[in-house]
Amino acid sequence: MDEYIIKDITNEVKTLELPANAPALAKADWETDRRLVPEKTSQPLLIFRSVKTENEKKIILDDYSADITFLSSISTGNQMNALALIMERLLTDRESDSARLIDKVTEYTKEIAGGAYEARSLLDDTALRWYEEIRPLDAFCCINRMRGASFSRKGGDAQ
Repeated sequence: MDEYIIKDITNEVKTLELPANAPALAKADWETDRRLVPEKTSQPLLIFRSVKTENEKKIILDDYSADITFLSSISTGNQMNALALIMERLLTDRESDSARLIDKVTEYTKEIAGGAYEARSLLDDTALRWYEEIRPLDAFCCINRMRGASFSRKGGDAQ
C-alpha cells in the first residue's frame, strides 16, 4: 500500500463520449398503483379453512403462503397474529382492487391498532387471538411475498 500512486483521471474521463445529462428514469407505476386482484368465486362469502403461522417464519392461509423470515420487526406471536389477520382480510376482500394495495393495508392496520378486532378472526372463534400493532410496511411486504396472490396495475392485467 505504501507504493500506491494516486492518479488524477478527471481530464481523461471528460474526453469520453458519455451522455452529459442522462435522462432520469421514471418512477415505476406498479409500486405506487399496485392492486390486489380478488379471487373469482360464486360463493357469497370468502373464508379460509385454515389460517396459521408456522415457526414465526411463515403465514399460511389454505393455498396461500408468505415467507416472512426477513421481516425483522415482526418479533412476537401477537404481531404474527395481527399480520395473519391483515392477510386474511386482504385476501377475503371482494373489492380489494377498488383502492391501491398500500391504502388497503394501511386501513386494516389502523383498524387493528384501534382495537376493532379485539381477539377475534373471521375463522376459528373458539381460540382467542391477541394482536399487537405492526407497521403497514410490514403488512405490505408480506402480501407482496404471498404465493398465490395476483396483482394488477390501475385495474389492468394481472401480474
